[in-house]
Amino acid sequence: CLLNTFNGVVDWLFTILVVLAVFLTILGAIMIMMAGGAAEKVTNGKNYILYAAIGLAVAFLARAVPGVIKSIMGF
Repeated sequence: CLLNTFNGVVDWLFTILVVLAVFLTILGAIMIMMAGGAAEKVTNGKNYILYAAIGLAVAFLARAVPGVIKSIMGF
């Protein structure tokens, strides 16, 4: 029962992080396109895309945690 609850929370977290990563990637791309040559705005856009990639990596790690816990506990 506890593992099912944990899996449910991880599934929601994964979904939220993927949606947030997509949103940040789109926002970063728009910022780069609308920068008009301003180096600071381009850097901000690149940082948003970098944060989205980091968030996506965290989401995939969070998705792997229940499998690791199940293998450690022997389920």
